[in-house]
Amino acid sequence: MTRYTLTLVLLIATPLAHAGVEALHVSQVDNGGVVTEFRGMVVSLENTVTNDLAIDFTGTLGGLELLIELDNGAVFNAPPTIGGGDTAPLGVLTNVFPVTRFDTFVGLGATTSDAPDYVPTSIWGGAIDLGGDASAAFDSDLLDVVFASAVGESVADQSDYPIGRVTLSDDASGQLKFFGSTLNDGIVFEAAAPIAAGVIGPPRLSDEGDFDNSGAIDNDDLNLLLNHWGDSSVPAEWVGYFTPDVNNDELALILSGWGASLTRDTGIVATDNSGDFDGDGFVNLDYKMILSAWGGIPFPGRWVNWVDDGLVNYNELNYLLADWGNGTFAVPEPTAAVLVLVAAAAFARRR
Repeated sequence: MTRYTLTLVLLIATPLAHAGVEALHVSQVDNGGVVTEFRGMVVSLENTVTNDLAIDFTGTLGGLELLIELDNGAVFNAPPTIGGGDTAPLGVLTNVFPVTRFDTFVGLGATTSDAPDYVPTSIWGGAIDLGGDASAAFDSDLLDVVFASAVGESVADQSDYPIGRVTLSDDASGQLKFFGSTLNDGIVFEAAAPIAAGVIGPPRLSDEGDFDNSGAIDNDDLNLLLNHWGDSSVPAEWVGYFTPDVNNDELALILSGWGASLTRDTGIVATDNSGDFDGDGFVNLDYKMILSAWGGIPFPGRWVNWVDDGLVNYNELNYLLADWGNGTFAVPEPTAAVLVLVAAAAFARRR
C-alpha cells in the first residue's frame, strides 16, 4: 500500500502555537477489481484505484472542503440501488454488494456508517473556498463538496482520522484540493495533490511562502500576498498556510523561504551570506541599504556584496530574501519598511 503524508510546518520568525488541521494523508487501498451483479446490472472495479483520505488535527473539527477536478478518466460512483451514496455506505450492504465498499464518498471516522467509530456526516454544499460551486457534486469528472459532523456531533484531537474514500479509473488525471479548519480559531489548512493514473498524491502544502503551490517561492507569491493584504477570507488561488487578515505572518513565510528554487548565477559574493550587503555577518537590517539606494549605484566601501548589473534593484532583493535571518543575530520581525521594499520590487519586476 502506498501512503503519502503532508504535514504542516510553519517557518516563521516567531513560532505560533495553535489548534487546527495539521496534516493530510493519502493512501491507496487494494480493491481487488471486484465485480457485483444485481438484477442484470454489472458494476466492476476493474482498472480502478481506491484512495483513502485522512487528516491529523488538534481542537474540535470544523468544516472540510474537497475539490477533485479531472481532465481525463472518471470518478467511480456506485449506483444507489446497491447502496452507493455521497457519505459512507452501510457495512451490511457492502457484504452483499462488495463494490460499494470502494464507493466514492465523504465520511468521518470510518469507511462504513454502521462502524462504532463513524461520526454522522452532513454535506453542506460545494467547496467554494477552493473555487468550486455552491452546490455539491459527485459527478464522473468532478467531486465538489463541503462536509462536517452532523448537528449535535463533534470530534476533537485526532491523528490519521478517516474523512473519505475516492475511487478513480486508472487513467484518471487532474488535481485534488483540500481545505480544513477547526472551531477553535480561524486558521485553515489547505493542500493540493496531483492525480495521475488514478493515484492521488503526494499532497503538497505550500508551507514556506509558496502560496500558489507552483513549486517556487517567488514574485507570484509576493503579488498574491500584496493583492490580498488584510483579507480575512481565503482567496481561491491561495493554497497554503493562511490566517484571517493577511499580514506579517504570511510575509514572514515569504522571507523565510524566498528563492528556494532560484539559482544564483550572477553577482559578487564576498561572504557566505550574499544578502549581507554591509559585511557584518548577519542578514537583517541590510534591507535599509536597499531602500536607501533603490534604483541607484551601490557605494563601494559601504556595500560589500551586490549584483554586478550597475543598479540596486530586485536582484539584490532576491539575495536578501533568500538569506533572510542568516547569521547569529536575532531575526527582526518583518516591518512596514520591508513590505514597502518587496512591493517596490514586485512592481519593478512586473514592468
